[in-house]
Amino acid sequence: MKLECNVVEKTSKAGNPYVQLRITLSEKPRVVKDVFLEEAELAILSLNSSEE
Repeated sequence: MKLECNVVEKTSKAGNPYVQLRITLSEKPRVVKDVFLEEAELAILSLNSSEE
């Protein structure tokens, strides 16, 4: 099974920014799982992106 993952930046109703990982499991029917990222996970992603 192939998954599509994207890092999505959003703003809460209270106006606070946050980052989540959006995983698309299938297109038809569209099944999406949003995973809220913590500071440590964001740091790992930024290390990974700086190496590319």
